[in-house]
Amino acid sequence: MLGDLLRVYVLHTKTVANAWTAQRAAAGSLAEATAAAAAEQGAVDAATAVLNEAKEREATANPPAEEGEEGGEEEAAADE
Repeated sequence: MLGDLLRVYVLHTKTVANAWTAQRAAAGSLAEATAAAAAEQGAVDAATAVLNEAKEREATANPPAEEGEEGGEEEAAADE
């Protein structure tokens, strides 16, 4: 009888230890994944900032044509 109780106790302790180890590993993986996601988000934010700056420079260098001027150059070229 005592042998059976000891065997159940050892198996239960082993199961709890395995679960604790798995939980610690999962927590470590979560921390790594969170750090990687933060780094990726930082890269996306940096790329977005560069893209926005490029769009602003393009808009400054090439302002949109006014409504009255639209197609004016094309019509003049077609007349020649």
